[in-house]
Amino acid sequence: MKKTERLIAVEDFISVKELSFDQFYDVRIGEYQITLQGKFDSDVTKKLMPVVTFALTDYGYLVGEINIPIEGSENTINVRIVLT
Repeated sequence: MKKTERLIAVEDFISVKELSFDQFYDVRIGEYQITLQGKFDSDVTKKLMPVVTFALTDYGYLVGEINIPIEGSENTINVRIVLT
């Protein structure tokens, strides 16, 4: 699957949660996962909490992961969300 297709699938998912890539200062597209990194915002966590379980790291960051299904495919995209 192309990187753009994976990115579009993630964008579709976060837009349903009323979020956008603009709320994250770093978007990394790796071979096996996409990482969204942004500043802590209680609105962002509230919108993601029903589907993402966050854990507090030793450094005070919130980290969560979710597998997003790809429409028309049995594959999923692993998305890591880091809020600093």
